[in-house]
Amino acid sequence: MAYYVYEYLLIEPGHAEVRAVVHQADCPVCQDGQGLPTKAGGPQGLRRWHGPYATLTAAQTAAQGIGGQALVCKRCRPSEG
Repeated sequence: MAYYVYEYLLIEPGHAEVRAVVHQADCPVCQDGQGLPTKAGGPQGLRRWHGPYATLTAAQTAAQGIGGQALVCKRCRPSEG
């Protein structure tokens, strides 16, 4: 199983922060790093996929390096396996 990290900029009134969400490659949102989540991220230039990563731990580490924490996709709920 491969994993990807989706990086995007969350923009709210008076606040902006970089987020990083871990996905399984076969997630319908991820689509092997080719998907386009509709609810996450601002303008096209402020979002991108990273990966693939061979392990969940590697993807989580990458996500923490990007956004300070490793969020997980609520749809695929990535797990090692």
